[in-house]
Amino acid sequence: MVAAQSSGEDSAACSRFGQHVLAATDWRAPSGDWYLLAAGSRDVRDLEATGDVTATAEGPTLAERAANGVRARVTGRVEGGGSLATGR
Repeated sequence: MVAAQSSGEDSAACSRFGQHVLAATDWRAPSGDWYLLAAGSRDVRDLEATGDVTATAEGPTLAERAANGVRARVTGRVEGGGSLATGR
């Protein structure tokens, strides 16, 4: 799974002027364990994963042990209001 979102449609969101970005992927550690990893831009206050794995994190990063091929939606709340979400 690899999912990413930036805020705004028909905007500068994907340019150097874009301010809010959130991405998530599954990752296999050298130990063989799988994880859901998510990271947001600096204005992302907290993250929440739902679906095959449920987890929350304060701040713009999340790492949670999960199964290979995990299907999860990650939502991030943005400083000043609003939110971003990955599409799984």
